[in-house]
Amino acid sequence: MPAIGSLTPEQVAAAEERIRNAGRIPMVSLELSLGILFGLAMIACMGRMIIRLSSSGRLALDDGLLVFALFCLAFSTAIAYKIAPNYYIVQALVRGDPAAKIIASTQGYRKLTAHYNWTFANIVLSWTAIFFVKGSYLALFYPMMSVMSKHVLWFYWAAVAFSAASWFVLAFGSNFILCKELGTAAVKCYYNNSRHGMLTMLAVTATLDGVTNLTIVIIPIFILRRSAMRGTVKLGVGVFLMLSVVMLVCSIVRAAGVYYQGIIDCRWQSYWCHVEACIAVIMGSLTVYRSTLVGSNEVPSKMQSYLYKWFGITTDQNQDDVSVLMQNAAKKGVQPEQDISNEETLVGPYNDDRKLVASVKHV
Repeated sequence: MPAIGSLTPEQVAAAEERIRNAGRIPMVSLELSLGILFGLAMIACMGRMIIRLSSSGRLALDDGLLVFALFCLAFSTAIAYKIAPNYYIVQALVRGDPAAKIIASTQGYRKLTAHYNWTFANIVLSWTAIFFVKGSYLALFYPMMSVMSKHVLWFYWAAVAFSAASWFVLAFGSNFILCKELGTAAVKCYYNNSRHGMLTMLAVTATLDGVTNLTIVIIPIFILRRSAMRGTVKLGVGVFLMLSVVMLVCSIVRAAGVYYQGIIDCRWQSYWCHVEACIAVIMGSLTVYRSTLVGSNEVPSKMQSYLYKWFGITTDQNQDDVSVLMQNAAKKGVQPEQDISNEETLVGPYNDDRKLVASVKHV
């Protein structure tokens, strides 16, 4: 194999530049987009924590799961920046680029050995971030299960169990199913794995990710169907509680780009997995942003009334999305002290133990 000395410094620089701009995602675009998405995820998550602490004075389980997902995403982003250049060299090697072979040979492929190990850590952290956001959604829905039917409760716990199993398979199992090697020995997996085997494994990955997203979308639909709220209010609440549908779109896009120029596009798969993790944290954080106008003195009462009427944004400082849903879902199971007329609605703020406290309030 020719040595690096067979290329002039100008030729090496030109080859590296060409390699980093090859494919569907140039390296500069990849790093820039990941940095922006992570920044937005961090801002959104921190904003959610500020809202929760200012409104209730403490964080709930769903907040803690989301914060842990953000930490995993932070480490995953750092690793993504570290291994990004090697991703492009690996893809060039698989394509048979002679310049990539010359550049990689200068350090005896030591960087590529570390690359595969770091890639495994990156995949584990990215999937952990995604599934802890899903866990945050499930924790958010848990208080509502107290007024749901047994069938919905069984579906909820089945979704929890299926999500946990899917996380383990995607974070740890999928890598070893396709390639049991680590280090530079793993490069043979690019050549030895059959197209059918890779497509099957990637289809399983997309299916598990998509189905778990669908379960999280379906649960609030069950709750909204039980609710007696008007359709526009249901839509307003439902949009914020079903933001995980955006994660489903990411999983579809990732699955659609399996191959590029006849080879497995690992950059595309890794990139969209990381994008989904960032968007998951953002979407999970936005579930409480609907209440940013709650009780704000700067929002006129008429505007607050309009927001509640059409989008379900309540003017009660003790309420959030969960209590807005519970006030109607509990209507069938809780008997107030007086009859509920058409001008009254059942509200359900939470006490310190996150238990529903039913009361009647004029609206």
